[in-house]
Amino acid sequence: MKRLLLLLLVLGLSCGAQAAVIFDNLDASNNGVDSVSAFGPLADSFSTGAGGFTFASIGLKLQDIGDPSGSFTIQLLADNNINPGSAIYTIATVQDSKLTDSLQDYFFVLSQPQILAANTRYWIELSSSDGSVANWGWSVDTSGPGVSSEYFANISGVFTNNNGAYQMQISDVPEPGTLMMLGTGVVGVFGAVRRRMMM
Repeated sequence: MKRLLLLLLVLGLSCGAQAAVIFDNLDASNNGVDSVSAFGPLADSFSTGAGGFTFASIGLKLQDIGDPSGSFTIQLLADNNINPGSAIYTIATVQDSKLTDSLQDYFFVLSQPQILAANTRYWIELSSSDGSVANWGWSVDTSGPGVSSEYFANISGVFTNNNGAYQMQISDVPEPGTLMMLGTGVVGVFGAVRRRMMM
């Protein structure tokens, strides 16, 4: 029982912790969208600081249009001389049917947080092999953290983010709602164990 109380305390502290965000333009005004299938693969870069970074959560501004029968994959890529490099980790494969037809923010928690090297550029890439109708929003507003000095890439080439960075958020802590859902499950387990002990 003491272990469960300790776990609840740690979880409570985690829920109160502030996320470290190294790239964020989700709230920037949207200037357009690019299709994952027509213009993809689509990618945007981000860089770590002097202390490295534990990549645990990503937010993307996405929508689907048309017949949502395809899917797309979100991957973490290495950098190759300011170009998307080789895949390091697959974050998620998403069915188009999970998206709405208006731009929304979607958050994905990495099942295995990735420890990233200090002072290093990485890329997030969206790609599809089955005709996804998903779109990734973009913005020319580069005022968010980590946005202005990075690059985006699509079928047309690689460009500086002031030409329209893809909208995403890179953080080291999952969204509070995700942690709260986990906390509710732990509280339920604690209640069940307590009832069992009382019997």
